[in-house]
Amino acid sequence: AKKHLPVDFTVGMNLGKNKVTKDEDAALDYAKVAESFLDCADYFVINVSSPNTPGLRSLQNPKFLVPIVRSVHEVIQKEARLIPLYVKLAPELDEKVLKEIVFALKGENIAGLVLTNTLSGSYIYRGTEYSGGYSGRPLTELSLQRLKEVRSMTSLPIMSVGGIMTVQDARERFAAGATQIQIYTGWIYGEPFFVRKLLRDLSKSL
Repeated sequence: AKKHLPVDFTVGMNLGKNKVTKDEDAALDYAKVAESFLDCADYFVINVSSPNTPGLRSLQNPKFLVPIVRSVHEVIQKEARLIPLYVKLAPELDEKVLKEIVFALKGENIAGLVLTNTLSGSYIYRGTEYSGGYSGRPLTELSLQRLKEVRSMTSLPIMSVGGIMTVQDARERFAAGATQIQIYTGWIYGEPFFVRKLLRDLSKSL
């Protein structure tokens, strides 16, 4: 529970659905998982873009996405404190689809967007084919491009993530309109003190 964590420790909860749940019933899954973590989440992210859950990306459609957002909002309203709600999208979405989603989410009281998830792909290891998400450098340019496109459509906060491997990558995201960044592969390859170095170097230029 949140009360057992340090005061300044921020917890973001990434919400998804079961792979066997039909798209029409997805909103119920998102609401149930959000309710399970109400006592410890500082913010929620509606993930409709993971390449690891079969069919999940079909939810990147206003027909399904808006009911999901509303169902999670209903759960959040049960909590006395404010819990911001973000929506995480895939890097493969083209500008037309992104515009439809941004327009549909206008007025739905989301805190912002997370751009982007990992790239969908597959690889063969020892004769067996695996599928999943690609992160790191292959995602850098595409994630940056999605950020630029969506920033031209909305003033909503944007959490930029994907392929941020260096301080220069981070600077480019903020210059392109990101309000926050997330790092995962860059942290792994940059070793434990990468975040400390990144914050120190960014503070000199921001």
